[in-house]
Amino acid sequence: MIQVFKSSFKVRYLAPLCSRIIFVSLILALATIIFPLIVSMRSGGFLLDNEIGREEPLVFFNREVVLLVIGSSGAPLAVWSTIAELNSALGDLLRFPTMKVSELDANFDGRPESLSLNLSLPLPPNEFVSEVTILAGFNCQFRDFVRMNMSALAYISASTTTKSNGLFVSGDLTFVQKSVLPAFGNRNQYSASLLRPERFSPSSFDLDAILREYSKRNESFKLTSTYALWKRPAILSKPFEIAININYIEAEIRYIPGLAQQLKHIWIQYLALLIPFMWVATSILGSIVRNGSLPVFIKPDKIKSHSS
Repeated sequence: MIQVFKSSFKVRYLAPLCSRIIFVSLILALATIIFPLIVSMRSGGFLLDNEIGREEPLVFFNREVVLLVIGSSGAPLAVWSTIAELNSALGDLLRFPTMKVSELDANFDGRPESLSLNLSLPLPPNEFVSEVTILAGFNCQFRDFVRMNMSALAYISASTTTKSNGLFVSGDLTFVQKSVLPAFGNRNQYSASLLRPERFSPSSFDLDAILREYSKRNESFKLTSTYALWKRPAILSKPFEIAININYIEAEIRYIPGLAQQLKHIWIQYLALLIPFMWVATSILGSIVRNGSLPVFIKPDKIKSHSS
């Protein structure tokens, strides 16, 4: 046999507005909408408590430095800072080094990748260094996940038991946080530098207090992956050379997602459950109608025809 004609039909099932089948249809429709939402919420992970984002912060060295050099006797040998108020109270301990600073922006994107800091400190021939402590201040900005401006400190401490004519230190300036940050608003809570002049009295300098306050911050920076190398040349009468290389690395930020990100996450979960619930509800309604469990009116409707 050869097919010469084919016709397609649709069967419509009609019912009055105030009927049991319309009531059942509304119940199934509401269940299809509500049940996926309930299952998503009860299964956990419906709302994002926090997310982790990776961002390269904009970091600049603000030329704030405190240098403390300890001699072989264990007593301070030299102290110097970029803070005039502190220097005026140091007396004979004050020694002025030569400071050279350069920040490298290798890809010319306006974001420096590293800092090179060199200090040359003159010392008498009969003195040598056993310990060096340095505080360096930075300005940091985040814009991608959290809008935040903050000051940062790099703390460097190294000691040796042998005579040395220099110290080389290399490390990564790493972002550290204790609790998650909100994604909305501008966060400027820690924008003020800890090495600003008004923090110091004319007669004292409390390094412990600065580090204690800095460690209490929710978000801060610290020097990690640190490597220190003491130089031991034969001639010790030259200036003591300190070379520091600090890399500005990518930061991991834990933050509370904003409304747009929450809605995108919720919609994906809801849609994944909505589709199977819709299939189940449609199957139940079709079974009720086709089996005649509830009265409906049947109206055959020819919708298209074509020959082949």
